Amino acid sequence: MFQNRDEVETAIEDWRIHHNRQYNVTISGGKSWAAERTTRRMETLIRQSTCAWRMRASLQKNDLWQIVSWVDRHNCVGITRENDHHNLKSKLIAKLIRRVVETDPGFKVKSIRDAVNKAYNVDVKYKKAWHERRKAIEACYGN
Repeated sequence: MFQNRDEVETAIEDWRIHHNRQYNVTISGGKSWAAERTTRRMETLIRQSTCAWRMRASLQKNDLWQIVSWVDRHNCVGITRENDHHNLKSKLIAKLIRRVVETDPGFKVKSIRDAVNKAYNVDVKYKKAWHERRKAIEACYGN
């Protein structure tokens, strides 16, 4: 169970990055949130099929979010690691660096990139890391 939709999204993003899969959000509104596997064009050409993975979460009567459907069958292979993973969203990076930036606003962009690589085995672009550092500083200290 999750307290809110953001917790659902963060958990799924984190899980997918660690398992080297990408997805598209298909429903994001109201009381539902759903995602399905992204099928890259080259994979589609090779396999002539789409992946069966999909999930759905919804708001329950107790005001908690629950994953109500999880199809974990994959008829695809994990993508090769890219320089900047599609599902590595800003909020995941912010969550990773926020506490460090609170104690050290001079935290270097290279250190952010190293932390992301260590946590998720993904090379984040310098520009993305720089923007997330700036956002984290603004969130902690204002602009």
